[in-house]
Amino acid sequence: PSTVAEKPATTEEKISGESYTVVKGDSLWTIAERAYGDGYKWVEIAEANKLEHPGLIHSGNVFTLPR
Repeated sequence: PSTVAEKPATTEEKISGESYTVVKGDSLWTIAERAYGDGYKWVEIAEANKLEHPGLIHSGNVFTLPR
């Protein structure tokens, strides 16, 4: 059987789902820009995920994106 490897997201691709898995190089600002078209909405992501230190996110974190 053939296996299809998932292509890693680039920092340019739009995020359309209700959750997002952080990859290396991401910040809440760039995630918000890609998900909402507005980097300032990073605050909503931080609040929805109860982040105590929003400047510190790690690859593999899965965030809920409020829609």
